[in-house]
Amino acid sequence: MLLVDVLRSGSGTAANGENFASSVMVERRVSDEAIELEVPDTVVGAVLGPKARTLQEIQLYSGCKVQVYKRDAKPDLPVGTRLISLAGDERSMHVCRMMIERVVNEAQDRRVGARP
Repeated sequence: MLLVDVLRSGSGTAANGENFASSVMVERRVSDEAIELEVPDTVVGAVLGPKARTLQEIQLYSGCKVQVYKRDAKPDLPVGTRLISLAGDERSMHVCRMMIERVVNEAQDRRVGARP
């Protein structure tokens, strides 16, 4: 399972070693217990997963509360960008971000044909 792999490896990079997610996600620290991620609309489906199962697993394994905002929920965001907020302690937010990166990277690998 991808999410458990992140816990073992401590990394959000894809299996091929590339980190597409870090190049498209913008992190903004809101407080000691909150982070906001600006992500392209195109990757939100991967973070949510089928019937939001992936998002539920990310929250369960990381211990971090995650909220994915709807399009246009934050008018100051660039067009085509969504906001994902993370809330928790430092470790849970770090693990959560790594899990989100891993899911996004694996989805990108599938999109470009790097992985079956």
